[in-house]
Amino acid sequence: MVTILEEDPSATYAQAPVRPMGTVQRLVQGITRVLTVRRTRNQIADLTPDQLKDIGVTPEEALREIRRSRLLWVDRPLFPPL
Repeated sequence: MVTILEEDPSATYAQAPVRPMGTVQRLVQGITRVLTVRRTRNQIADLTPDQLKDIGVTPEEALREIRRSRLLWVDRPLFPPL
């Protein structure tokens, strides 16, 4: 059984103050994002065509995504040998 609760329009909610991010926090967040994207592209490069098919990605799409990371061009082949 599902109970749907209606919100009281007169209710007020306390909001936590939002502190602006400092330069160091933004830098760390940016580096973390770049490393996460690189790691994901690196993992895609390791997948076989059958594994790519399982996740719904064609080899052409995977290759296009891998090529977006220029560092992967230098240090590894685009796809592992079969």
